[in-house]
Amino acid sequence: MRWLVALLMLLPYQARADEEAIRAVVLNNAEHTLWHEAAHALISEFELPVIGQEEDAADTFATLWMLADEDAERLERLLDVAELWLISHELSEEGGEAPIYYGEHDLDAQRGLRVLCFIAGEGPGRAHDLISEWGLPQDRAESCEYDYELALEGWEALLEPFWLPEDTRPTRIRVRYGQGDSPWREILEQDGLLDYVAESLAKTYDLDRGLTVEASSCGEANAFWDPQDRKIMLCYELLDLYEDLARVAVEG
Repeated sequence: MRWLVALLMLLPYQARADEEAIRAVVLNNAEHTLWHEAAHALISEFELPVIGQEEDAADTFATLWMLADEDAERLERLLDVAELWLISHELSEEGGEAPIYYGEHDLDAQRGLRVLCFIAGEGPGRAHDLISEWGLPQDRAESCEYDYELALEGWEALLEPFWLPEDTRPTRIRVRYGQGDSPWREILEQDGLLDYVAESLAKTYDLDRGLTVEASSCGEANAFWDPQDRKIMLCYELLDLYEDLARVAVEG
């Protein structure tokens, strides 16, 4: 009987723990998405040249930025990003959806494995774990360090002329929460994710015309850079989609 009482006491705690884990996965993916759109903003505002697909370049920028974070959990946060891309790919296959080879984005599995590759390439000794636990192919893992260094050097070369001197007043970047009664508005405000992205951009780059980072209901699961209004937009509906995928990841 005691084990039953203990189990009943554990269930509410486990449910809360799962919800907290799901929320963390969603926010980690939201951060990667915001940096992805920030890359589009920098390409647009600074008229940066892009060789290859801009979406691939934006994915790379987002991953490099999160890898450069001093947070002790930076790798776990990026693994959450990779996992959702891989789960999205698996669910699409199970649902019989045909891969869209002609899309502006790579396939979800490719996007997830690219994140894993940069994680492996950024630090020594990681490739083995990623090969055994995540299915990153051995021959691909061996080239990840080169890919990581090449991507980092490329982005640094492009953006160095636009870095803001340390003694310069930060650019004004606004944070806005638009229409919609989504619970994600309160969660984002409490977490401070939009403020973090805005402050980081303001302190790093010479965006003299400023820009806006906004979260709002959009009517679709999306995120985008609006060059006319100079606005990075994160849609609450996209966070709903991330939540559905995160439940698969956390609850199995």
